[in-house]
Amino acid sequence: MSVAEDTHAYLKTLSAKQGTRKSKRRGGSQNLKKVDRKAQAEARALKYEAIRKDIDEFHLEQNKKIAALAISHGIKFKKMRALCLYLGGHVMTTRRINRRNAMNHMRSHVIPDDVSSDERARLERLQEVAEDAECADDIPEDDMKQMKEILQTRRQNKMRGSRSCEKWRKSDVFGTLKRVEKELYDLDQRCDAASIVLTVRTDVSHIHGPVYYIHPRIKEFFESVLNLQWEQFCMRVEGWAIANVKNLVQNSNMRRVELKKEVARHIREGLEKVTEGKVTSMEWKKYREKIEIEHGVRLVWPPKVKFSPHELSIPQLRDVLSSLLASPPQIYWEKISPAEVAAAKSQVAAEKDNGTVTKPPRKERSDKGQKRGPPTKKRKTGESRSEDDGASASSVVDLRDARKRAKEKARGTKRKRGDDSESDSAEDEDEDDEEEEEEEGEDEAEDAEEDAEEDAEEEEEEDEEEDSEGRKEKDGETVDGE
Repeated sequence: MSVAEDTHAYLKTLSAKQGTRKSKRRGGSQNLKKVDRKAQAEARALKYEAIRKDIDEFHLEQNKKIAALAISHGIKFKKMRALCLYLGGHVMTTRRINRRNAMNHMRSHVIPDDVSSDERARLERLQEVAEDAECADDIPEDDMKQMKEILQTRRQNKMRGSRSCEKWRKSDVFGTLKRVEKELYDLDQRCDAASIVLTVRTDVSHIHGPVYYIHPRIKEFFESVLNLQWEQFCMRVEGWAIANVKNLVQNSNMRRVELKKEVARHIREGLEKVTEGKVTSMEWKKYREKIEIEHGVRLVWPPKVKFSPHELSIPQLRDVLSSLLASPPQIYWEKISPAEVAAAKSQVAAEKDNGTVTKPPRKERSDKGQKRGPPTKKRKTGESRSEDDGASASSVVDLRDARKRAKEKARGTKRKRGDDSESDSAEDEDEDDEEEEEEEGEDEAEDAEEDAEEDAEEEEEEDEEEDSEGRKEKDGETVDGE
């Protein structure tokens, strides 16, 4: 049959009236119950499967004919396809994977943090080969094959990726909760009840946020009694469901800090439990000396992860936390035998003798790399006074000198008391002499202070008299001038 005959037969079947199911008002609902929806869905699936199969065969034959035309006329397949299908000069097709594309992708490929050490070594080697090669032809065939496979996997993940799956998950969550919300709202209206439902994510890759239905009275309870906004409560529940984080986190840095706190808390609790309360703090820098050798316990840690939560990324911290919370746990504390303790002790001693022990780095200054000015000189007490106030400054210096001389005399008497210890009578005499000398020294100091004060007062009076005489002379000169 020709194309025109096929089209005419198809239009004829469409124009023919199909038998419809007739039902009265009373029997209509009973007639609908007899419909087998599962059979209808299976028939519909078979129908579209047959349509897709015929379309694939049609495209295959079409591409063969276009390729034959392109070969016969000596032009490219894309251009011939555009001419045959009236597509103009531009055809949207996916780029084929060639050597150059694979090399460029390998150069800019970002290695994930959660890959194994062997896979990381393989990817790093391929990156070095791609960066060292001047062109794609210089890369060996085996390495190029691996690069093409990596690029193909990347494109497949990007095409179907997790985005379509996440969209489906989001629509499913919202659609289900919309129906639940309607039922709960009707229930609250009928029975005068107050309902609440909350759905949160359990993984950071999900794209939907907290979805909830809450009665206004319950929301008021959270805000007035618990002093917590409902949205903040939802975020806290979501943080706990994703990574067992207690507090509310707003960015990746806070999320990393909270994860480190949780990991450190679980490790500290396990250490306290295995040592029966003897040790309550963990030593990461001096772990072997302070923990293994002193207390005879060991932390079973994954061999491919750095032995410190402070140096781990967010995915690694999440894996460590899940290993700590697993049943049975994959990271746990255990007691070691005395032989193992002795072996660890000898190993630490050997490292110290060889000088291979890595010391913890010194803490850097906060102003590292910045220019610092010269150190400021502290101003002395005498320099702070002005030159006009020389009399009072000299009196203060005299008072200080007198006090210093009195202290030196008192110290000298104490030294004499330590040297003269031949007999009791001599000691008594010395003590009397010392008391007399101390009294004399105190009297001299008091006399010196009084003399200095009197001198200062006399000098101040003289200065005041001179100032008054000078003022009188100036007043007389002004009168004469007038």
